[in-house]
Amino acid sequence: MKLDSILLNQILNDHSSNHSDLQIESFNIATNGITEYGQYIQTIRELKVRYGNLKRMYCEKELLEVDLEELQCNKDFANNFDKKRNEINIKKKFMSLEDISRNIKDSETEFYKFYLLAKDLKSKIGELTEERKNQLDKEMWLIKIKLMAATDLKLCGNLRSSTIEMINFLPEDMKSEIIKCFDEKDFVSKYLTFNFNNLKLPQKSELINVKMLLSET
Repeated sequence: MKLDSILLNQILNDHSSNHSDLQIESFNIATNGITEYGQYIQTIRELKVRYGNLKRMYCEKELLEVDLEELQCNKDFANNFDKKRNEINIKKKFMSLEDISRNIKDSETEFYKFYLLAKDLKSKIGELTEERKNQLDKEMWLIKIKLMAATDLKLCGNLRSSTIEMINFLPEDMKSEIIKCFDEKDFVSKYLTFNFNNLKLPQKSELINVKMLLSET
């Protein structure tokens, strides 16, 4: 059976290390963040990771380009073996350059998606003072622990030890609010059907040069 190199390239090009829009909206952000504030904080975390990775990859790519230029300029070889090694090293650098260019492209795509989400969520949340951050953080954790408790009660009939520990370590006012909820008749059904803030990636209304954007920060 003859290998079809064109088809192989097409198959390999179908691979992407990116998360799909569904993964980003429903799993990376929505389930980890729960509230708008929580989703905003999670989006910042995702953005920060890609920010650091891209900065490093831009430097790595520039170094590879310098190495490649140096190898291509090298004409003075002690023997034919050194010349062959140089040619192989050039091939290796080219392959590394292709790999990192592809990784940069994928990371830039994801960075831009998280940037758009963060921008959209920030417009809804507005200015964040320390006092407001603490209040929104408290609200997020109350909902998160109530969801855990409702799931425990539905599946096990009682609270798991890990959920009880979390409740016990909460400040008294938060602990009292959660314990009070257990008296509500519809507590379990209410939180098992909790309406998450459904995220949708904003339409790309603008084109940005991610590398230029990062160089300004």
